[in-house]
Amino acid sequence: MEATRGLGIRGARKALSHVVTTIIIASTLVVLVLAAVAVTQQVLNSYWPQNDILTGKQFMVSVGEGINNVAWRPSQSNVIPYTTHVGLLAFREDSINYTITIETNNTGTQTFNVSTGIFLYRLPLQYYTMSEGYFERLPYNVSENDPVALGANVTTNRVFLVRESTGTETGYIVLAVVPRFSLINNTITFVTNGDNRTTIYYRLYIANLTLGTVGATQRSITVQGIGFKVTQYSKVYNVTVKVGFPKDYPWGFYNDFFHFNSTEQVIPVPIAGVVVNGVVVEDVVVEVYVGNVVLSYG
Repeated sequence: MEATRGLGIRGARKALSHVVTTIIIASTLVVLVLAAVAVTQQVLNSYWPQNDILTGKQFMVSVGEGINNVAWRPSQSNVIPYTTHVGLLAFREDSINYTITIETNNTGTQTFNVSTGIFLYRLPLQYYTMSEGYFERLPYNVSENDPVALGANVTTNRVFLVRESTGTETGYIVLAVVPRFSLINNTITFVTNGDNRTTIYYRLYIANLTLGTVGATQRSITVQGIGFKVTQYSKVYNVTVKVGFPKDYPWGFYNDFFHFNSTEQVIPVPIAGVVVNGVVVEDVVVEVYVGNVVLSYG
């Protein structure tokens, strides 16, 4: 009897030992799984913000190009998709103003004003390490920051990344799309009684950006052209473009955010009556084109 009882106790202890071992193994596996999940989450939390800044740059360049594509094509629209984990979209109305001073020989000094909104993609600074005042032009081959785009290696709308040291967006790294003027000049020569007379046209183009609808699901941006207006000036001999900031700090932005090389730019134009490339310049005409573009979320 005693032998049988001892055998039963030993069997029970052996069974209990197996249960304890199983519990320990299961607990260890749970701990390992939780640790793996935590590590994976940490890696993802580090990856997502870095991915957001890389894809955000490409997205904002596409928005800048899309605005230019539709500004001169009424009813034309472009849809630009995007994804983000920590990024925030924002639109700031009438944040920048351009004043063109045009001096003419027939109507004196004329001024033309246009104010436009700007589009922002904001990344909370807590996810990044970036020095104060950092500024980066986009795309990378752009090498100037003037109010008026001149030449081939420029973008019509300025796109840049900035971290303000002071201002309204100090808690964010900001990617911005900012409309500006671009200049195209054409020369038209007329022959009258053997005389070559030339009219030079300077055409200044800018998109006037306004906010449209904001959808509940924001996974794309739509930009749509809704028409443009042309204002013409003749007998021009001097053109100056100045940049102003209607909503200055602390309610808006100033040049420490926009990083223009200068807030004033003189456009060199010839004077009527002079000889250029062997022909007489009879007239210099300036045309200002303002294309109205609506930007909507979703």
